[in-house]
Amino acid sequence: MIKAAAVDERGRPIVIVGLSVGNMVKLQKGQPIEMDLADFGSEGTLVIMGGETEATIMAELSALLGKPEGPG
Repeated sequence: MIKAAAVDERGRPIVIVGLSVGNMVKLQKGQPIEMDLADFGSEGTLVIMGGETEATIMAELSALLGKPEGPG
């Protein structure tokens, strides 16, 4: 994976994340990728998830956050 930060012509930050095939395989296995936003000069955590459908991603997200599935 590559991570980079830049600034566009209007002075707005750009966050760049390049995923390798290995990263995409990890996502297909339901293993989220987490990044510290300090790497980009900000605060918090960025979580990248993948799945067959939006429903499977929501199920994984619910499990990750310990919340019931679905909206609300």
